[in-house]
Amino acid sequence: MWLFEVLEANCTGTSVVCIGQFGGGSTESYFGNIFTIGTNYFVRVLNASSGTSTAGFTICVQEFAPSANDECANAVTLTPTLTCNATSGTFSGSSRSTTAPTCASSASQDVWYSFVAPLSTMTVQLTGGNGVNHGFQVYEASCSGTVINCMSQAGTSATEIVNLTNLTVGTTYLIRVFNVNATLTTAANFVVCVYNNALNVAEVALADLRLYPNPVQTELTWTTPVDFNSVYNCQCIRANGTTRGINGGLA
Repeated sequence: MWLFEVLEANCTGTSVVCIGQFGGGSTESYFGNIFTIGTNYFVRVLNASSGTSTAGFTICVQEFAPSANDECANAVTLTPTLTCNATSGTFSGSSRSTTAPTCASSASQDVWYSFVAPLSTMTVQLTGGNGVNHGFQVYEASCSGTVINCMSQAGTSATEIVNLTNLTVGTTYLIRVFNVNATLTTAANFVVCVYNNALNVAEVALADLRLYPNPVQTELTWTTPVDFNSVYNCQCIRANGTTRGINGGLA
């Protein structure tokens, strides 16, 4: 039976890992992100049985390079689109860059994305796979900004989706995609996107918009070069200074 121990800095340094779980003839391994870059580590391989052994073994150390967007400062930019235009992501080589998300206290890894809001309502969709439980957290304006949403409800290999409302047009929002589980993964197993099908609505120049009569009593008529099926969140100001909202279908 073999086991190994990892010592930090020198041969008598702190023991950071000691692995011996599976018994004779089996492979022992450790996968973790506890190591400090630039520090020397010593691996001590031991024969855990009481007798002397002349058997051989093999040993290796595998490196997982950090993800390019492992830190918020290097967030990958997502372009909001009409429908979900998925960007692939991976947790390989990533760590948890700050405190645990508010909706996933055991989260062990995260990577970062950003988008600029073109509309006040946008949909964020995270589609997982390969047996990993994913979630995401959305920050307003900066890496340390206000958390406006934390989503981790759908479970392993499922899709997390949320409609964000009351966004500020032109403001940058950060999406922190995290591995909900305490166990690390190297799987390249999720896609993320930001979209709103209202981005397909053509812009109407003010000069092409006609509203009448003025002043209006009970019925307002308008003409534009674009056909509208419905109008939402429109405020009309009456002559007396009061407002009336239009929210629903057009006749």
